[in-house]
Amino acid sequence: MAWARRLDGDESLLVDGLTREDLDLQDAMYQRGTGTWFSFTCTINADGAYHFTFNYDEHVPFADGEEPLRDSWIKELRRHPRPWHLIPDWHPVKHDYTEQQWADDIAAYEASDDYCDPTGRR
Repeated sequence: MAWARRLDGDESLLVDGLTREDLDLQDAMYQRGTGTWFSFTCTINADGAYHFTFNYDEHVPFADGEEPLRDSWIKELRRHPRPWHLIPDWHPVKHDYTEQQWADDIAAYEASDDYCDPTGRR
């Protein structure tokens, strides 16, 4: 999801959901051992200047109160894993798994044929 914030502080939803380019950027910004962002805000000034702010920890506000399925959150974090202590408390992984169960899940995923390394390395 991408938001634009105007100088008056008003925000507008630019894109409800991520585009292929957003996902490519999310992969490119992924750091093994720290993860990647959950959402971003693009601030566009009247003169056309812009600035991106990436959200790595906060729960993502969705339009109309809609939330992605729990499985979508889990699948996203499986693709861009982080150490347990860097997973926010609001994230479904913290409610559905123990630390060891999550580590085992990540190891199984990385050993599977479904694994796609976001860094482009295997």
